[in-house]
Amino acid sequence: MEKVRVNSPCIICGSMESQLYFEKAYPGFHYPGTFSMRRCLGCGLFYNSPRLNDDELRKLYDINYYIFRRSDRVCFERTVAMYYNAILPIKHKLTCAKILEIGCARGHFLAVLAYLGWNVQGIEISEQAAKYAKNTLDLNVFVGTIEEFTATDKATFPLVMALDVLEHVSNPAEFLATAAKTVDKDGYLIIGTPNGADSGISEDRSEWPGFNPFHVFVFSPEHIIKLLEKNGFSVEQVITWGDINRRRKRVRKLLYKVGVLNLASRVYKTLTLPCRIWENVLSKPPQYYISSAVEKIRRNDGDIVSRGAAEPPRRLKGQSNMVVFARKTTPQ
Repeated sequence: MEKVRVNSPCIICGSMESQLYFEKAYPGFHYPGTFSMRRCLGCGLFYNSPRLNDDELRKLYDINYYIFRRSDRVCFERTVAMYYNAILPIKHKLTCAKILEIGCARGHFLAVLAYLGWNVQGIEISEQAAKYAKNTLDLNVFVGTIEEFTATDKATFPLVMALDVLEHVSNPAEFLATAAKTVDKDGYLIIGTPNGADSGISEDRSEWPGFNPFHVFVFSPEHIIKLLEKNGFSVEQVITWGDINRRRKRVRKLLYKVGVLNLASRVYKTLTLPCRIWENVLSKPPQYYISSAVEKIRRNDGDIVSRGAAEPPRRLKGQSNMVVFARKTTPQ
């Protein structure tokens, strides 16, 4: 299968020099051949090259993307943390409760916001995920890319959010330039993505949780800041958090070294299949989980102080995920 060369020159610093960081097979995701992660020698940007072309990469999502297979219970439970990490720090700065979520998946987060009184709009490339959001959760979701959305809809929003999206796109600069068109003047763009400055990368290498066959780029906070500033944004805050359990990481690393990680993963999935089936049998309607998430948010919303959204951006290490808050200062 033909693959596409990436990042020549580097989208951040323009360097033509890079080094291979690791190669790995991902048979569990049906990724063809070997996945190669490289690192720019000029700025440290991680990127997959050569990568699958856009059409082949897009096919992987409906069939194999693990997030789309999570239960409603798990997805709605995650929305509470998403609200605290992505909405709460800037909620007091928004002109109105209106949001565009790029890459809304099956719409769990938008469903919770809609219940809280927000005017919501989603964009999702997976037809299967978007169908669930529209038919089951009654959400307004555009099926396609941000570029396809803006070609037909000129609406702008005080808040545009793209969590776990930027690392997936083949042209991040074009993606952000297009996303900027959907943000109101003085509105906010929130980017959530793996943190390429995490100190755990050097230890975990290919087993670091931010590396997987769906991710084309992995950015540091400085990379994101540079890309956003080029598109008329001022970054006000960077928040990092999270890591997988250290004991679990050590076990995974040992299994990988002895060459049985993929086998162990298949065995684990087989042994836990009855539990997943039973969870589906006992699952409740989405409205139940929405109400539960909303109750948790409302109970704590007034007690949590915003974590200083006006603080200057800073380099943060030791955490595998980050959220970047950027205000649009230049109209387009």
